[in-house]
Amino acid sequence: MSPSPQASRDEIQSIVDQLATVVQQRYSSATHDLVTHLAVRFGCERVSLGWLRGTRVSVQAISHTDRFDPKSRLVRSIAHAMEEAVDQQTTLIYPQVDRSH
Repeated sequence: MSPSPQASRDEIQSIVDQLATVVQQRYSSATHDLVTHLAVRFGCERVSLGWLRGTRVSVQAISHTDRFDPKSRLVRSIAHAMEEAVDQQTTLIYPQVDRSH
């Protein structure tokens, strides 16, 4: 007796859901490792990674921070600063580095 088409679809959906969970966990871990490595390597207090979707930036990772609330004031401020950098087509470094030396 072969499985019903609905059972096969449910099985496939379950596998896809499990795969998506694994990919998300690995993505989160990888982005966190990346920004933390960059912060340590370049002596930064904080490095953040954001993805641009349309005109909005979504903060994906913050160095030295395993978890963060995307709605917190700090994360919203980082996202707004990233959006401003995109608008001005520039790189953000805060505080600004004195390049007169």
